[in-house]
Amino acid sequence: MVLVVWWWWRVVVVVVVTASWPGVLSRVQASDASTNSLTDAGGVVVREVLAGRQVYSYRFYKDVQIFHFMVPHHVSVSKYNFTANDTVACDPRNITIFLQAHSYPVINPDEAEFPPGLWVNRSKVYELHLRSDLQPAYLSVPNPVAGDWFMVAFITEASNRITQAGLFPSCHAWLHAEASHNQESDITTVVPEVHAHQDIQLLQKIEDSQYFRFYVPSATWEVEVNISNCVVLEGGNTSSSSSFSTSCPVDVAFRTQALPDRDSQDTVIYNCGEIDGSDCVVDLVPEEEAWHYLQISPTGSPVQLSLAVKLYSCEEAMDSSYHLLSRVDVDRLCRGERSALPLHTRHERAEELSSGQERNEKDSPAEEERTWKEDREGIYGRSDRGRNEKGEEKERKGMEKESGGKEERVGNTIEEESSVIEAWESFIEKEKTSLAKKEGAFVKERVVDEESAMGEESAIGEESAMHGESTVGMESTMGVKSATGGMENVTEATKNMTIVGIAGTVSEGTTVDTEEGVRNLTLGLLDGGEREVGAKRVVPFPSARPRQVLREKCWPRHNLVKKTFGGNFVFEYDLSPDENGSVPLLLNLTNASPTLLTFFLQPIIDIGGTLSVELALSPFMNLTVHNYTVYGCLTLGKREEPSPDGDGCNRGHSLEVNSSSPMTAAVAVLVPFPEPGPWYLTLRPYCYLTNTSEKIECSSNVTTILFSVTSASCLGGKCGRYGSCYQYISGGFIFSTCVCDAGYRGWGCTDSSNATPNWELLLGTLLLTLSNLFFLPAIILALKRRYFAEALVYAFTMFFSTFYHACDQEAYNFCMMRLSVMQFCDFYSAIFSFWVTLIAMADLPHSLYSLLHVAGALIVALGVEYDRTGLWVFVVPSVSAFLVMTSSWIWHCKQERGCYPSKRYWLTCLLPGVLLAATGLFCYALLETHDNYYYIHSAWHATMALAILCLLPPSRQGKQDRSGDEEVEPLSGATTHLEEGRNYSPGS
Repeated sequence: MVLVVWWWWRVVVVVVVTASWPGVLSRVQASDASTNSLTDAGGVVVREVLAGRQVYSYRFYKDVQIFHFMVPHHVSVSKYNFTANDTVACDPRNITIFLQAHSYPVINPDEAEFPPGLWVNRSKVYELHLRSDLQPAYLSVPNPVAGDWFMVAFITEASNRITQAGLFPSCHAWLHAEASHNQESDITTVVPEVHAHQDIQLLQKIEDSQYFRFYVPSATWEVEVNISNCVVLEGGNTSSSSSFSTSCPVDVAFRTQALPDRDSQDTVIYNCGEIDGSDCVVDLVPEEEAWHYLQISPTGSPVQLSLAVKLYSCEEAMDSSYHLLSRVDVDRLCRGERSALPLHTRHERAEELSSGQERNEKDSPAEEERTWKEDREGIYGRSDRGRNEKGEEKERKGMEKESGGKEERVGNTIEEESSVIEAWESFIEKEKTSLAKKEGAFVKERVVDEESAMGEESAIGEESAMHGESTVGMESTMGVKSATGGMENVTEATKNMTIVGIAGTVSEGTTVDTEEGVRNLTLGLLDGGEREVGAKRVVPFPSARPRQVLREKCWPRHNLVKKTFGGNFVFEYDLSPDENGSVPLLLNLTNASPTLLTFFLQPIIDIGGTLSVELALSPFMNLTVHNYTVYGCLTLGKREEPSPDGDGCNRGHSLEVNSSSPMTAAVAVLVPFPEPGPWYLTLRPYCYLTNTSEKIECSSNVTTILFSVTSASCLGGKCGRYGSCYQYISGGFIFSTCVCDAGYRGWGCTDSSNATPNWELLLGTLLLTLSNLFFLPAIILALKRRYFAEALVYAFTMFFSTFYHACDQEAYNFCMMRLSVMQFCDFYSAIFSFWVTLIAMADLPHSLYSLLHVAGALIVALGVEYDRTGLWVFVVPSVSAFLVMTSSWIWHCKQERGCYPSKRYWLTCLLPGVLLAATGLFCYALLETHDNYYYIHSAWHATMALAILCLLPPSRQGKQDRSGDEEVEPLSGATTHLEEGRNYSPGS
């Protein structure tokens, strides 16, 4: 076993390679979400393990447990493995999982209706069901988008029974999750063209299918994918049966931030075989600052083609000294065995001559020259046939020199390099002339003519490749600076592919360092002056402007400014301030083209609320000539032009306002848990007559609108009349959701299909509050029998139970103080009422009587604060008081040598009181559900109050001393109480 440790970007990475499993890379992290990288023949596998978390029964969205995964780039498939277990004494339960990219899934497992205007189902949500029986469940996601993935899990609970803690087993379910992401390894990174003078083509043979990717910087309006020089390789034989095709028989699949998936809605597929002509040009709408992926698949035989990606921008960039050049050393490219390119025997014979083999005499120089031209056409395409006389002359010289047999290759001499400089000087002069003539214009063609300057440069470059190995090919060192300035996320290999330096041998035996030459060349280009690289002179390049030929296609664009307020998910977007610093309230839309509004949402911190986009026509417009209508498309990642017929948007949410009536003059769309990234609101105004829907030309050049883009918790910070808005934290992520009352359901508590009628809500409130009036007889009886402390406790219980339930109701409620305070007082006074009643029944001396009252008050307060809904907080005080009462009664029986209290008290008071209390406890603990809570709990109030009325003992007969003070009764003085107990009847 070999252990390798290296430092990369301030992260210690440990790689363990074993002999039994070759090619295994394990990245160790000290966290509950460890990630392992496994490499095999199919690519890299990144593994995530999430420790088990408890999941809860679902009633509202607040009950979900959030899991988070991070999917890397260009993943071909993500496989998830879930395992759930429950408490040992509990039966397995059903667990439901929802998985979605970029944001929290918006779900309705209870099948409740969403509020009107809510935009859901924006992206695909994966659903999985399993049981908490340790049986694994698997989920596979093909070609997932890179970035954050969020999963919510919960228990599907069908019962609405209210279980009392402690009476039944406490069941807890735990969910464990693992994920493995298989990254595609065979992906070619394409350097896109951004300058008008560039022509970057990638030549490749494709047998099955091939993935490509390229990065699109900011302010890019359009991407053009150009497939040309397509050759069908019948049977895979390139030397004899290859032929140029009038149309290229390939399919091109395009997708942003993920490998193309033909079953996905965001994958665009083009069939180049259906396009007439040798070139297949595909125009695409890109997503700014994101990776884009192409999959080219032959529909039949393997093909060889050239691929070029061109980027078009609407904004005029600053002058740049950036030039990307590339030369191909054909001799190196085709050295060795016969390659897939349609090159023939001329290169094979050249290699044989270099290795000392004899040349075949039947190959004449003329035939070699013809073969060489055919080979060059196979690489550069038929369009490159035109060469100037100087270039062809150098080709023939190169052939003759190589056909000499055993002549040794040498580097470029100073004279040959001087010819290169002269050619570049000629190119520069022609470029300056062309730029001067076309100043202010924007063209897509090359700045200079290919058949003159670029052809001359190519011929010289090929000569350099033939005479020496100093010419830098595809493997050349590259780097000056990025052409776009917005490619921070591009890999180092792609960032450095910016300029090809010229470095090599100055003379025989004298070599110039490649990196030093590139650096000096770079300085020469940036300084605008000449420098010496070894013995060679470097001529500066002129600055070039990016392509701007799409200005007529571009739309007016407004980048909105974010304004953040206090609190989570509370912010809005406004127009950029004017020169005087004021923010415009109205926006004028041009009637000639769509207008684009853009804003950006941050990951994690902006996704937990609800985004609201509102649009309205200005009330100050003149409607006497015609009416106005505005169509809009709200999209994520890419812009989309609204349909002129108002048919909606293909991948976004459509908006429409018109001036026909006040009801249609404004519209709003709500986006719950919005995905992060760039959002686009594309608006297109039209004009029409009042009585017809036919579009006419507008009388003015602009249409004035009002718009609002805001974010808040829940739905504008509210959840309607029958719901409350809360913010919760799950798995370290904050989100907002509504908690509904009165049987209402849904995302905004607007679904009234299972709502409780108002009369039933009012009846429930009255039952829970007025049922506490049953304590009044017990209070009056306690006062009559001089149990003043007990009477105070009963009154306290009646008061706080009444107002606690009045505040805790769903619709008809009244809160005197904070609900948690009144809940504590309600639970505390109810349990303490049992305590003081049992202590009074014990017939203890006054000293013990007072001590137990104080001790009970402290113990009950502690228990209620610890767990006010638990079983033991009620059992412990009740059992303790019952043991005290039983001990006192036994002692009285021994002292009196008889039954204490009398049998009549047992039958008429004690037995009814115990039965009432047992009935109330049985209903409270076993029969309560969410549906019958009003009735069962009201019965509990009544039975407990009546039980106290029956169990309260007769009044004490205190003796008076000489000073008139009450004499403390000794325990032996209980005979008077015994006599009263024997003569006690409920009617007395």
